[in-house]
Amino acid sequence: MQNVEDVSGPIRIVVLESSTADFDVSAQLGDGSSRFDVESVSTIDAALASLAARSVDCVICVHDPPELDGIETLSELRREYHELPIFVATESQDADRAVSREATDVLQLTDGRFANSIVENRIEQLVDQTRALGKYEQIFERANDGIAIHDRETGEIVEANAQLSRMLGHDPTESALTLADLAGGEAGYSVDAARDLVERAAAGSDQT
Repeated sequence: MQNVEDVSGPIRIVVLESSTADFDVSAQLGDGSSRFDVESVSTIDAALASLAARSVDCVICVHDPPELDGIETLSELRREYHELPIFVATESQDADRAVSREATDVLQLTDGRFANSIVENRIEQLVDQTRALGKYEQIFERANDGIAIHDRETGEIVEANAQLSRMLGHDPTESALTLADLAGGEAGYSVDAARDLVERAAAGSDQT
């Protein structure tokens, strides 16, 4: 699991590549961005061991058949790591197949090399987005206040944190929170009043 507190810190990458390949993807990354901490492994078992042993931000599976089928290794990793950014680096025209197996992105190789600055920027962008999302989710769930996210068009609740459910005595496993749950039937509170507050918030108006 990545350290979401350090959004701009070093990017820890595991490159799964054939030890007998004519090209070295991990070396190319190691020569590029100073943010990259790159580890090269040659088997799926070694990749899984690394993921279990330390915090990793992304994996690059090099598709180099017949020595290494990077798309099949991608599928194996996805069974356990659903949200982890996993790239497939390939010289072949297998982008559609890689995407269908839930590759985060495809890094195109030409004669065993890729355009370093473009690939580095893409990796940094996707990892930073993933880290920022993880930090948001951490803050959202750990907040002492009850928080609800509303659909700006309808006002309905699309997501609520656990603290809000606890405050309202609501069991999220049984049903989703609604505006009626927030209103609670108390005097001065109503679904229409709650919807009006959401509409004013969406418009940037004073909600008091």
